[in-house]
Amino acid sequence: MLKFGICEKDITPKVGLNMPGYFHFRPSQGVLDPLYVKAMVFENGDECFVFVVCDAVELYRKHTIGIRRLVAEKCDMNPENISVSVTHSHTAGPTWTWEKSYFEDEEYSGFLIEKAAEAVCEAYTTRKPAHMSSAFGKLPGVAFIRRFYLKDGSFAMNPDPDLVKCAESVPDETFILLKVEYEDGTPVAFIENFALHADSVGKDVISADYPGVVAQLVKEKYGENVHNVFINSAAGDVNHIDVERLKGGNVADYKECGKKIFEKIVELSERLSPCKCEDVIPKTMYFSVKKRKPTERNYDIAKRILSGEDIDFDGYNNDDVTKRIFAIAAKSCYESEVKEFEVEIKTLKLGDVYFAIWPGEVFCEFAKLVRGANPDKIVAISAQANNTVDCYVPGKTAFENGGYETRESVELMPDKNAGYEIAENTIKLFKSY
Repeated sequence: MLKFGICEKDITPKVGLNMPGYFHFRPSQGVLDPLYVKAMVFENGDECFVFVVCDAVELYRKHTIGIRRLVAEKCDMNPENISVSVTHSHTAGPTWTWEKSYFEDEEYSGFLIEKAAEAVCEAYTTRKPAHMSSAFGKLPGVAFIRRFYLKDGSFAMNPDPDLVKCAESVPDETFILLKVEYEDGTPVAFIENFALHADSVGKDVISADYPGVVAQLVKEKYGENVHNVFINSAAGDVNHIDVERLKGGNVADYKECGKKIFEKIVELSERLSPCKCEDVIPKTMYFSVKKRKPTERNYDIAKRILSGEDIDFDGYNNDDVTKRIFAIAAKSCYESEVKEFEVEIKTLKLGDVYFAIWPGEVFCEFAKLVRGANPDKIVAISAQANNTVDCYVPGKTAFENGGYETRESVELMPDKNAGYEIAENTIKLFKSY
């Protein structure tokens, strides 16, 4: 019998702390809407699995380890079966440091870890018999590829729309919905999976971005006790900016994105099918990926920038702060003696849905690759999970084209084969069910 528990805790930071996500220090000026950490416990027989989803731009591996360790101390639960991911809100709390651009607040990180562990333990102790139903479809016109070939033969991310020739690829518009009801038919939670950067607020105020809008709309329609959990998919190369619409001078904001996602929830909820089985079967794989090494030329340019020379990396025209940030990262990445590092991936058979749980800001290419290899399965992707990769995971075409996401931004960056290794190992795990 399936048992389900859910709990959410407020993790809204104090006003005035920095909000990571851009290339400059941004102290928050107020609170647009609160931030939450949400924990969902799924149990069937001897197996138990937990999703922890934080309204945050990114977490470190230490956050995942801290949450797992604290839960293990308080609950009779296998910490390996806890997955910690983020919604990737760019207007969230100070969980991340990037050179001189912004800084993690250790006190806030400790607070987030404690609240996440509290949410998991409360969800576990309040779990009840439940049933799941699922539906899936496409949600077009919300997520767009943000990398483009330009008319002059160059390449750019989020360029002037008048310069655009065509997008590098096409977005993954897959939308998956799960609904959980208690045994008496009382709705308790909607869980949706879709790929979209949470960066559509555009103000220096604390906000969960569009996932917060969706959660509020769900409560307004289905009741205050009904939770909504947004699990972001492989959104490394997609955002809310439609270049055709941008020619008219505007783009969708967080409210519009949230409303469209909510409307899809309402649409799919009319054709939910009860899960044929209520399995909870997690699997974990650890494997090594090679560390990327900057070119000799980029290393030389990085050293020259850091020595004070007025120079930039080939193909870029950044301000002094931004190019210095990338120079520090390129230099440390080049000089690191680490040749490879360990990556954690998970899969979860949850009822009729198969979850692939991946680290990093994975490009949508890899979600499509795994779904293509499993046409008989409903495949959901939980990206930016468990933090063994702290950067983008682009495909080979993206590396050939270059651009923002392919630049060295942290010391340990996987090489161009990592995304394919993640996808291939996920396919292997799916085959083992």
